[in-house]
Amino acid sequence: MIHPSLQGKSLQNIILMLLFDAVVLWAMFSWRYLDTLVTGEEHPVEPYVNAVLTIIAALVALGLTLRIRPAWKDVIVFWRRHNGFSSRRAFSVLALNDYRFKLDTLRQKTGPFPEDPAGQQALWDGLYDKYADVPVIRRMRGQYLLCYEIAAVSLLLVAPMLVLVLVSWSSPAIILASPGFLIGQYIMFVVAARLLGDDLVKAVLALEALGG
Repeated sequence: MIHPSLQGKSLQNIILMLLFDAVVLWAMFSWRYLDTLVTGEEHPVEPYVNAVLTIIAALVALGLTLRIRPAWKDVIVFWRRHNGFSSRRAFSVLALNDYRFKLDTLRQKTGPFPEDPAGQQALWDGLYDKYADVPVIRRMRGQYLLCYEIAAVSLLLVAPMLVLVLVSWSSPAIILASPGFLIGQYIMFVVAARLLGDDLVKAVLALEALGG
């Protein structure tokens, strides 16, 4: 089974994404002070306070995503607590829609296809372990996990960001725009993670059918 692991390059990418979010959110909260910061005519303290609070919110979100269990991340990304990953429908749906191989060829190598999500996931997990070190599979797994983790951290950032909105006494427009930005980002990466998960599942099935 694919287990998310925030280490090395994956962790760096998540941190870079959080920095991007922090800059965007800081600009939202501090836009009315940008002119004075550029001209240097005044030195308002609010932008600096907002910067510190935004960084704290990003660190809280990073801490949550490092500690939260994968099962809860599946809830965030797939809206399912059990059998969330795309392999739950590997043989009932995804294998039927792949033009690269014939279904009978795959069935001859794997045996009868299970119908229940847990059974499909278990059978696919065995195939994935067989091809996990194939370069294309490793690359696709990395792309999937990156979108998976960004989707999770985007939603986890909403709560500390809302606290920041209340502390910074933002305008009603900012109160609506800032969570809207994060939720839009969350939805975008949820869709990307699910599509990349489907592609990964089908790639493993294709390798098994064509050369396993």
